[in-house]
This record gives sequence, structure tokens and C-alpha cells, in this order.
Amino acid sequence: MDKELDRALQNPDFLCLSGSRLYGTHRGDSDYDYRGVVIPPEAYLLGAKNFDCWEKPGVDHKIYSLHRFLNLVMGNDSGCLEMLFVPLSMIVRRNRVWDFIQTRMLPHLLSSSSYNRLVGYSYSEFRKAEGVKLETTPQSAEHDNLLNTVKSEFNLDDERYLKIREIALSGVVRSTVPSINNLGAKRKKEFEVFGFGVSSATHAIRLLMQCEELLLTGNMTFPLKDRDLLTKIRRGHLQLSQVKDIYERYMGRVKVARDKTVLPDRPDRDRVMGLYGAIVKHSLIENWGISPTIGHAVQYGVF
Repeated sequence: MDKELDRALQNPDFLCLSGSRLYGTHRGDSDYDYRGVVIPPEAYLLGAKNFDCWEKPGVDHKIYSLHRFLNLVMGNDSGCLEMLFVPLSMIVRRNRVWDFIQTRMLPHLLSSSSYNRLVGYSYSEFRKAEGVKLETTPQSAEHDNLLNTVKSEFNLDDERYLKIREIALSGVVRSTVPSINNLGAKRKKEFEVFGFGVSSATHAIRLLMQCEELLLTGNMTFPLKDRDLLTKIRRGHLQLSQVKDIYERYMGRVKVARDKTVLPDRPDRDRVMGLYGAIVKHSLIENWGISPTIGHAVQYGVF
């Protein structure tokens, strides 16, 4: 890593708490996890070097380039969506770039396509909680390869790819098989103690809670409103049958929220990238003395 990028990562444009301490489900000994966003140095903005994300070894600490972050949000990555709604009390660092993202970009970043991504992720987590996984047959592997080729050939973003994938695989039946033996030691211990994966069950239901609120209000509230319920699940105070009932109840609520959503069908990618371009131009002018026209920045009302 070069010195300029390292200096930028030490002083990101945004840094906040994430994980259990953001959700309000943490214990006294829970880790402190962080997520951040940075406008990288000139060489990266101009394409001479590449940077998407930095991860600190041994801990859950990530900092994304602004460009990568915006694309992840429009692709409905749950962790990046959360960052848009972190309360001031849980923000470590922010500057006017982040203020601009929240005031000018936010309406164009969100969409009801978040339903497919968040519900799909939740479903995957609940399968893990039950100790099963979808079996990949040779036929389904061929389907996956074909769909990945289509994604690459047509340069599809995550949102469009997931929609096409959902339609294409809607008639493909995949059987479930036990997956406990493939789990790490901590997750296996959960099955030994509680009879199911409490961590994955908690994640699955949390995602549905967040999806419902996002679809109905365009917002996510932190700490989570139903954090006490999630804490009970995480600590094994409920049986799997009870957790299944809760999961199905929230799944039903999310389906209703999908039909009543206040969000547009898809993010306004052109608008977002236009605003991103204005931020980049301003950064080059302010930090590096490069002087392209500032008309674009003025047009979009940057700073």
C-alpha cells in the first residue's frame, strides 16, 4: 500500500460502528466493528491504480472507496445500506462529502429491488440456522456458469443480474442437504448447545426487520427497535420452532411491505454517477490542484 492511500485510510471521509453494537444486540465483551468510506488519492481517481476496499487483518474493519460503496448500495448490499442511516452517536468520523451523500444522493440510491437482495440473504442465513444448504447439481452448476457469462458479457450490475437470475432459476428445483459438518467450530458449538445456529437465525430475522422498515419508510433505525427479541434468539432463549414462527411472521410482513413500498423500482444510477463525478472533480481541484471545469460541480450543487 502506498503512503498516500495509507494516509487517506487513516483519515476516511466517513467511519462508523457496525455489527452488534450498531444493532444494539451486543454484550459487554462484543467486538467493535467498523465500516468506512474514503475518496482515494489522485492516482486511484484517475484510474492509474485500483482500490475498492481495505480490510484490517484479524478484525471486522472495512473501508470502501466511494465508487465501490455507491455501487454496493445500489446493489443493495445490506452492510453498506446500513451505513447510510447510522445515528450521530455511532459515527466516529464524517465530513461534508458524507453530508452531501446523505442530503443529495440518498433518494437516488435506494430502491424496492432491496427486497430481492435482503430477503434472499435472509433465506440463505435461515438455511444455515437449520443446518442445511441447497445441493448444487451438475445441471445447476451449468446454469450458474451460464448466468455468470451473461452477467460478464452484458456488464450487468448486481441489481439487474439478481433479477435475471431469479427469473431464470425460478423453475429449477434444488434439494437441501445437511451442512453442519462444513461449519466452523463456533457455529458447530451453537448446534451442540442450542440445537440450531442461533447466530444465523438472528441475522436472518434482523435482515427481514430491516427490509420491512426500508421498504415502508426509506429508512433504517439504529439501534434496532426489536433488538430485545434478536438478543433472546442470539442467546438461545427460544426454541427453533419458536424462531421458525417468528421468521415466517416477519417474512409475511416483508411481502406486504413490498407491495406498499415508498421506494422506486430501481436506483437512479445515472444521477448517482453524475453526482459522484462532481465530487471527484471537486476533490481533484481541492486536494491536487488539477483544474477541470467546475461547471459540472456547480450544476449538481456540490459544496
